[in-house]
Amino acid sequence: MRTVALSQAWAYGHRLLLGNRVAVLDLETPPRAAELRSVAAAADRIGLYAADLERSAAAARLLGEAGFDAPAVFHFWQSKPVLLFRKHGGGR
Repeated sequence: MRTVALSQAWAYGHRLLLGNRVAVLDLETPPRAAELRSVAAAADRIGLYAADLERSAAAARLLGEAGFDAPAVFHFWQSKPVLLFRKHGGGR
């Protein structure tokens, strides 16, 4: 089973789009460093608002140290830009 950690999981459609084969961890926005460290150990993917990451260089460094690739950026119409991080070797 894959595990994703998302800022405001409801905004991603939560179970409606992700289905039941994905464990979903909800992150605060912005996430605290301790919270990010904890979910980084458990998650295959982490989705954060770009603005939250811009506020914290430590968060980006922490994700890199935890083995996450540079993020893919998603933005549609008036939504907040989201950064999706994938753990190295995390597959598709």
